[in-house]
Amino acid sequence: MTLHSLKIALRSLWKYRFFSTINIIGLSLGIAACLLILMHVRTELSYDKFHDTPEEIYRVGMVAQVQDELTSYPVIGYPWGDYLKELPQVQGVVRIFTPGNVFLEYKDERFEEENFFYADSTYISVFSLDFIAGTPATSLQGPNQVVITEPTAKKYFGNSDALGKIIQAEINGQQVDLQVSGVVKAYPKTSHFQFDFLASMSTLVPLFGGPDAPIFQSPSFSSVYTYFRSQEPDAVETQLKAIYASKVSEENKDFLKDMFLQPLVDIHLYSNLIAEIQPNGNGTFVYIFIGIAILILLIACINFINLATALAANRSKEVGMRKVLGAIKAQLVPQYLGESVIVTFISLVLAIGLAVLMRGVLA
Repeated sequence: MTLHSLKIALRSLWKYRFFSTINIIGLSLGIAACLLILMHVRTELSYDKFHDTPEEIYRVGMVAQVQDELTSYPVIGYPWGDYLKELPQVQGVVRIFTPGNVFLEYKDERFEEENFFYADSTYISVFSLDFIAGTPATSLQGPNQVVITEPTAKKYFGNSDALGKIIQAEINGQQVDLQVSGVVKAYPKTSHFQFDFLASMSTLVPLFGGPDAPIFQSPSFSSVYTYFRSQEPDAVETQLKAIYASKVSEENKDFLKDMFLQPLVDIHLYSNLIAEIQPNGNGTFVYIFIGIAILILLIACINFINLATALAANRSKEVGMRKVLGAIKAQLVPQYLGESVIVTFISLVLAIGLAVLMRGVLA
């Protein structure tokens, strides 16, 4: 577009500023709505992908018969973690247990925490953790050790060093002194579970009856979320079914019917089982949102075309006069295309600004 054509296009937009304003507002709102929806969809599709090679991480679930109905659960018995460790196809295993809300005390201040979990010392062999303080390899090895997130450290200890500090906890009716062994960056929102406290699994064992308690011995006692890392999930699933046949008694098979694997990256959108570690999203809604975004953008474009067509009828005399004065098609087309490009560009800029503003408000 030449400078002359640009000037004429701007003058025409100003002359018909009522139609131009309606066009810009309509197109801006349509694009902004589409961008907001697509940003939400992108967030939903990115869950748990911040881990190293997330496509190699899986969770083990079970199918149990409860009151004559088959029900799937994301938790399995504690011993299954040990069984998985023995498989050559598995590179890392971690068990995670949530006791529900836990009461913690520090310097006469009492807090009720819901994002409190226990985990095996092998946590970092499966999931990523960005340590700010502490030694990753030993942070969950000993009893009464706890790793906390950076926001939690500031909540309890302010700007002072949290490493080595003692927090008193009331767990399963017992008082426990937990020593901070590590401080890590909090997981992003795109994680299917969020933790503030990650205590060592060796802290849990004596609180629930010791290593010989049924919760730690029975493969059919559903108690822990079990994750593993492997490049051969099909082979692992086959091995698990063989272990099920040999390790689970006939009596327990009346309750525990089957085992299955869930890819980590699918949990948020495609797993809504009973006893999920935290509420998940819905994959169907994501595709519905994509369809709505396309529909909104299509309506905005149709509205733009209709208004441009209606305005063209009023400008027929202008086109005729230009042709009488010697204008050719190659001169007229750039002008009208230029007007559309300018309107679209202004609408896009306004839409991006509106989407960013609304994203901040809705976040």
